[in-house]
Amino acid sequence: MFTKTVYSVIQDRSGFIWLATDAGAYRFDGRNFKHFSVDDGISDNEILQLYEDKIGRIWFMTFNGYLSFWYDGIIYNPDNTPFLKKAYLGSSVISAFEDSKGALWLGCMKTGFIVINGNDVKTIVPKVDTRDKLILKIHEDLNGEHWYFYDNTMVNLKSGVSRQIPAGIFVLSNNISKGDLI
Repeated sequence: MFTKTVYSVIQDRSGFIWLATDAGAYRFDGRNFKHFSVDDGISDNEILQLYEDKIGRIWFMTFNGYLSFWYDGIIYNPDNTPFLKKAYLGSSVISAFEDSKGALWLGCMKTGFIVINGNDVKTIVPKVDTRDKLILKIHEDLNGEHWYFYDNTMVNLKSGVSRQIPAGIFVLSNNISKGDLI
């Protein structure tokens, strides 16, 4: 490997281990590493997170905010995939979540969310001024309501209702049950 910085690691449904690094992505097959970079079509070498969606695409969430993904041996990016041109909010992409309707929500640092459903893309900028806030996660509760999290606050995306999260608690997972939100 050409780097000492690994931001995140996932294992895909085929058993490959993927590493997000400051020098691209690496896929480990149990014996060898395969390196993917901007030379291969990834939109940025600084990959902060990786996410495998329900259909098996490996998403590269990048520092520069431009999305790309690997699927069936091909890297798709804004240059070869029209819907990815619209999937940009001008800041780093730092989280991913798929809701019950199959939409992929991508959290962008300090700006909002990119929502991809099939080839349709929409961007959502929360009602709250988020320019000085780090939006970390989005979650769908059992009622189908979407909540986003920043600082020590969680906000219902539709209604704008917010709840303070007790000091010292950090939201690092999308695994939150309905009772946890009330």
